Amino acid sequence: MENKQTQNNDEGVSESFEDLIQQLEIITTKLEQGGIDLNTSITLYEQGVTIARHCQELLNNAGNKIQDLQQQLDQES
Repeated sequence: MENKQTQNNDEGVSESFEDLIQQLEIITTKLEQGGIDLNTSITLYEQGVTIARHCQELLNNAGNKIQDLQQQLDQES
């Protein structure tokens, strides 16, 4: 059974960490390819920063969960 960490976006739709990383890769590719106007570049960059923050939050939550589980195991020992 696959267990994916999810994050709600502005529309309330859950996206997995993996989906968010894929979106970051798409944005990065578009920015690296160039050929887009400055305003579009800034918008893409802003979207990337927002997604990166969501990813960091998910990673922090996962780390906290792991620490909690480890503390529980330590207390049971």
